[in-house]
Amino acid sequence: MAPGISLRAALRLILRDLDLTYIIQDEVLLITTPEEAECRMTTMLYPVDALLPKKDSSGSFPTAAKTLIPLITTTVQPYSWEEVGGAGSI
Repeated sequence: MAPGISLRAALRLILRDLDLTYIIQDEVLLITTPEEAECRMTTMLYPVDALLPKKDSSGSFPTAAKTLIPLITTTVQPYSWEEVGGAGSI
């Protein structure tokens, strides 16, 4: 491996020449085609509490907080969500 290049970058370079990619699934490195990798869903959890306003006196979030879901589903792989026929849900 060349000095200064990460293992991840080296793997991507090698696989790109073979028209392949990789994903991590069940803690295993899986070498696959880009098309197959794109079809696989990955569950990701992100803390978003800092993006939400504080709960009001009734214990619910103000209406502004409800804009977060459309923001996510129109920004993060928009064609992958169930509202548009994909497998992803939020």
